[in-house]
Amino acid sequence: MKILRNLFACLLLMVSSVVLADDYAYLTVVQTGAQTNFSINNIKNITFDDNYMQLNFNDNTQQKLPLSELSKMFFSNSGETGILNVGNQQSAFSLKDGVLHIKGAKGSNVTIYDMSGKAVRNVTVREDDTQVNLSGLTKGAYIVKVGGEARKFMNK
Repeated sequence: MKILRNLFACLLLMVSSVVLADDYAYLTVVQTGAQTNFSINNIKNITFDDNYMQLNFNDNTQQKLPLSELSKMFFSNSGETGILNVGNQQSAFSLKDGVLHIKGAKGSNVTIYDMSGKAVRNVTVREDDTQVNLSGLTKGAYIVKVGGEARKFMNK
C-alpha cells in the first residue's frame, strides 16, 4: 500500500510539474537521507514499474531507483545538494592519490555517479577497508553512495 501511495504521489508530482518543468534545471530525488540531482536536459524520460522509478538518459543509459527508498522528489533551478564533501573528517570515505578508500560498510554496494546522475562505477565492499581506483574516470566532480550515505568528491 505504501508503494502504491508513493507511486501515486510521484505520478501526481510529475503530472502537475510538467507545465513548469521547462523553467527548472534539475530533478532532485531524495532517497533514505541521500539527495541526488539529475540535470533535466540529460533525462529522456521517467517510467515507473516493478516498484522502481527508472530514469532514462539521452545517452541511452538508465538508472533504477527503488520506490521504497524514495522520500521526496522535486524540480529546482539549483544543483546544490546536502551531500557533504569526502574530505569531512568524520566520514568513512577518504580520497588519496586517485584512490577512494571506504572503511566499514562490509557487504554494502558502493555506487559512484557523475554529475549527470549516471552511475559510472559499482563495487561491493568485501573488506573493512575497500579501495576503488579512480584512474579510469575523467577529471571532475562525482558522488559516491554507500547505503544511505552520499558524499561528493573531485577526481583531479
